[in-house]
Amino acid sequence: MPDAAALFAEFPLLSALMAAVFGAALTSFAGLAAWRLPHRWGLVEDADPTLGLAFPPSFCDACSKPLPPLAWIPVVGWLAKRGRCPCGRTAVDPVYPLAEAAVGLASAFLVLFMGPTPATAAVLAILWTGVVAGWIDLTTQQIPEWATLALFWGGLLVSPLEPDLQVRVQGAFLAFVLVGGVFALSGWVLKVDAMSGGDVALATAAAAWFGPMPALAMFILAAAAVLAYGIPMRRAGMDWTPYGPALASGAVGAAVLRAAGYV
Repeated sequence: MPDAAALFAEFPLLSALMAAVFGAALTSFAGLAAWRLPHRWGLVEDADPTLGLAFPPSFCDACSKPLPPLAWIPVVGWLAKRGRCPCGRTAVDPVYPLAEAAVGLASAFLVLFMGPTPATAAVLAILWTGVVAGWIDLTTQQIPEWATLALFWGGLLVSPLEPDLQVRVQGAFLAFVLVGGVFALSGWVLKVDAMSGGDVALATAAAAWFGPMPALAMFILAAAAVLAYGIPMRRAGMDWTPYGPALASGAVGAAVLRAAGYV
């Protein structure tokens, strides 16, 4: 019997399809978490603390009836119902299927571009964890500890992007200093408490996968990303800018550069 690695290498399209399905499903979970966790944490008015990530099962916002199995399928469920909830009374925001499709396609592209290798698996782990952490940060202004802890220990223990544990620790420390230093400096200049522990933890956890030079690349890419969407958000009247999505995208970019041997 061929092992899993040989099987994936023999059927790259199958590997890409599996990555796309898992990426889209995890993005669907991220959207669910971003909606339910503010209730769980009491961050919204009329919060319902009984909402958890697993229970109760997903239901229609308009009629409160449980969603049928078809509606749980990323992208397909939205298309089958023509963008409306099963009872037909409420339109479902297209941001959900668009995000699911984008992450699914990105996951498939990474597998086809880099091949079904351990390095690709590491990049996908960073991507998928970043999607969950970034989306939750976008809606709650908080990054869950379980996401950053899983990413951090996964990088330190099993990362194929950098074989030297000491170098991985150095990368994590550099990311901690760079991102934490920027927040500390911003707070000192603006005379406010600008420190964001969740963002510092996310950057540190991601850099634990690839070492110092990719950590520096992540920092630069994240800075460019936050300017790209932060300025329009400020002009639209938002008084805060989420850094989680920028750090996640920077981490993915740095991981790809590291896997390709550029940093």
